[in-house]
Amino acid sequence: TLARTLLPEGSNTFATVTRNTPTTNDLVVTLTSSDPTEAAVPASVTIPAGSNTATFTVAAVNDGTPDGTQPATLTASASGFNSGVAVLQVTDINLPDLQLTEVSGAASGFTKAMASLSFRVANFGLAPLTNAIVQRVWLSNDALPGGDTLVGEFTFNQGNESIAPGLSFQQSVTTFLPLQPGDYWVIVTADAANAAVEVDEANNTRVSSAPIRVVADYSATVQTAVTTATAGTVVPMTGLVTMANGQSPEGKLVNIHITKGGFRRVIGALAQADGSFTVNFRPLPNEAGIYTIGAAHPGETTAPVQDTFTLLGAKFDPASPALTLAPDASLGGTATLQNLGDAPLTGLAVSPINAPANLNVTAMLATNTLPADGSVALSYGIAVTAETPSPADFTLRVTSAEGVATDLPVSVTIRALQAQLVAKPASLTAGMVVGGQRLVAFDVVNQGGATSGPVQIVLPQVAWLAVAGPNPLPPLAPGETNSVTLQLTPPADLPLTAYDGQVAVLGGASAVPVPFRFIALSEARGSLEVFVEDENTYYTAGQPRVAGATVRLLDPFSRTVVAETLTDTNGTALFLGLTEGPYTLQAEAPQHDTYSSPVTVEAGLTNSVRAFIAVQTVAYRWSVVPTEVADRYRMTLETTFEANVPWPVVTVDQPLIVPLVFPGEVTQTEITLTNHGLLAAQGVVLNVRDTATYKITPLIRDIGELPARSSITIPVLIQLQPDADQRAVAAIRAHTGGGS
Repeated sequence: TLARTLLPEGSNTFATVTRNTPTTNDLVVTLTSSDPTEAAVPASVTIPAGSNTATFTVAAVNDGTPDGTQPATLTASASGFNSGVAVLQVTDINLPDLQLTEVSGAASGFTKAMASLSFRVANFGLAPLTNAIVQRVWLSNDALPGGDTLVGEFTFNQGNESIAPGLSFQQSVTTFLPLQPGDYWVIVTADAANAAVEVDEANNTRVSSAPIRVVADYSATVQTAVTTATAGTVVPMTGLVTMANGQSPEGKLVNIHITKGGFRRVIGALAQADGSFTVNFRPLPNEAGIYTIGAAHPGETTAPVQDTFTLLGAKFDPASPALTLAPDASLGGTATLQNLGDAPLTGLAVSPINAPANLNVTAMLATNTLPADGSVALSYGIAVTAETPSPADFTLRVTSAEGVATDLPVSVTIRALQAQLVAKPASLTAGMVVGGQRLVAFDVVNQGGATSGPVQIVLPQVAWLAVAGPNPLPPLAPGETNSVTLQLTPPADLPLTAYDGQVAVLGGASAVPVPFRFIALSEARGSLEVFVEDENTYYTAGQPRVAGATVRLLDPFSRTVVAETLTDTNGTALFLGLTEGPYTLQAEAPQHDTYSSPVTVEAGLTNSVRAFIAVQTVAYRWSVVPTEVADRYRMTLETTFEANVPWPVVTVDQPLIVPLVFPGEVTQTEITLTNHGLLAAQGVVLNVRDTATYKITPLIRDIGELPARSSITIPVLIQLQPDADQRAVAAIRAHTGGGS
């Protein structure tokens, strides 16, 4: 190593050669210079026995020729040793040259404690320094400059005094040590802004020879009295903070690391004056498994395992089957019991709960053991032994030796063993042009449990009303449908008014009336009244509709606009004099979804339609921003949502920075679901799909209810798909030249 790396011609410096082997014998080291006309060294130097270093003089040769700054490589070699190399810059340029001769800090310190850092700057050039310079000081977790934490910036020589060659000055700075324990090197740059014109601009930075060992100022332990509990149980934890610096532990933050499988969560707790702390772990819905816990200083990224507990739970899929069957009938079904955790459940048994007396319920599990993260099939059978009121609901309960009970509610509807005729639609409204013919159809459905008799259509005594087709119709078996067509032939002199009545549909013991209103018209035209609504119509006082919405009618075939208008202050749009027939109705308004639906205008009527356009409570906007690196861009996703609204508004917040995923490793991130509305969101499910490159696994998917004004954070594991993992490894090997 060189005492100075830049020398003016005609001056000397010292160099030190060091060996790392036993010092039992003298060691003769051969010295050479790559350019003896610039830098001269002795032919050799001897490291004496008992010492591991020796020094020698290096002379910068005055060659009498203006040649600027010239490098000379000095090499120290000995048989059986790797050679040592240093580069000396020899100059005849009449400029200052700033170099750091000392950079140091305390040997050790506690996290967030004050520490003093010092450094010395010398002018090794040929001319004095006459202007102000800026020095910057960093702390680094490695001995390499770049990507470090700036702790101070200082201006020296603001008065532009002269700093002659060979002179130096020393400065110190007091700073807080980092929160995270570890080794930190001090890095200083003497002329950070390049304000001084120097012989060599590349020698202004120096790294301390030894790091500052930063240790945590306190440690912590945690435990829980819970060993095994059912899913959803709140787990209380207690612990103790122990100070290493003699200060009070009151108010110190402790991070409790909770791990399950590959998932890690961290919750915080504050210590009391005696160092104790308490905190509760609230598991996510449908979460279970084997957990480890450990407490650590907030600057530490991991914690030792200090205790464990297990949450047990299971759920059924489907969660609540609904069955329909007739008296004296039987029906079977299956459901899958899924283990929510990574601890097995044993001694499984199933029994029906609250089954009606006239239902014969049987159930059987495929096995009495539910493996960790596994499933088991449940088969059940239901037989109706006598007339039973509907509904006839019951529960199948599966218990385990560990005390876990999982219920499967079963909804049973008993279908009556008699015909039950239903008309669809239940009533008829139509316009009929006098002197013409109009056909009006409806369906008759047997929703009962027995076959009907012949279906007789009974009409009122009206000359212009008849059944177009056979009458009676054939009997209808359970679930069957038949169509009835009425023929309307009003004479030209029929008064223009409304004719009300009903058609009777008889099918043995079952009958259904079908009310009608047929309006005699002179022209086949009608009107359409559209009420535009949104969530405020149903959740806000006064039930306001959407005013100023654009409502248009389109030809369903050509898609041309037939009519268009805006809703009035009551949220109503009225179209008059429309030719009867089909249309496409559209409604839209700012910050609302668009409504589009077919609509039929009946002649002679003011047809009414409710068009619901949902408020866009959540909006997403992508933006692409160029970075400082060519052909690299930063993409951001901005979420805008409405809060304090009387309905659920659920948003998904993904991490701003997705962690890197390396081959063969699993990376964890988090997704937060937030309900900003004033009503609870029901049936919330997190749908995360894998890609061709990544396998994405959330800790839970079925959230269930998300209360109003609340959020839930779900850990998510990300790893490369097997084939993508292999491609990534191959690419790394190809880039680094590695073998298989």
